[in-house]
Amino acid sequence: MIKVKRVEIIANCLDIRTVIKEMEQVGIDGYSVIRGVSGRGKHGKSREESHIDSMTSCYIMAACPVEQAEALIVAVTPLLKRFGGLCLVSDALEVDFE
Repeated sequence: MIKVKRVEIIANCLDIRTVIKEMEQVGIDGYSVIRGVSGRGKHGKSREESHIDSMTSCYIMAACPVEQAEALIVAVTPLLKRFGGLCLVSDALEVDFE
């Protein structure tokens, strides 16, 4: 198993392309995106399924080395501060299938 950082981001679906661009710029090339997540946070409830991306939240998860996680946090913090969202970083073990 490989020690990695798990980065989980919940953001407005309109911001997903920007988040993914930042991930790719810091060298994170593997991630998963789930659209239409719902919940309640500092900014109130988020809607579940909507046909309008500005009213829908997305969940993005990636596993990466600590240096990439730190660079991503620096890159996405201004976006999440401005428009709301959540970023969690935790230790994880990635199963090496090779």
